[in-house]
Amino acid sequence: MSAWISDAQARRRLVEMLDDDIVTMQIEAAEALVRHGGELGLLSVLEELGRRDDADVDYIANRLSDLDNFGEFPVLAAASSIAESEISPNARRGLTELHELMGR
Repeated sequence: MSAWISDAQARRRLVEMLDDDIVTMQIEAAEALVRHGGELGLLSVLEELGRRDDADVDYIANRLSDLDNFGEFPVLAAASSIAESEISPNARRGLTELHELMGR
């Protein structure tokens, strides 16, 4: 689906998949949004990280940490380039939690 991420419907479906019953689907959707969804995709994932307080969201955060730590995608650098005015309170919370997880 990431091949069609520029299509609003495909992007919307990936965002919906962040709350799928199957955690693997959540992780795959988060990775696709972060890698290929630009600022909006990253903000969608950070929003989800900050909004939810369940064990499944930890798997998403761990995958984002792996992407950054293993040099696959600069998650924190991409997030730091987003204007503060564009980051919602939930996305800010999600980013803070990601920083804490990564120890940076």
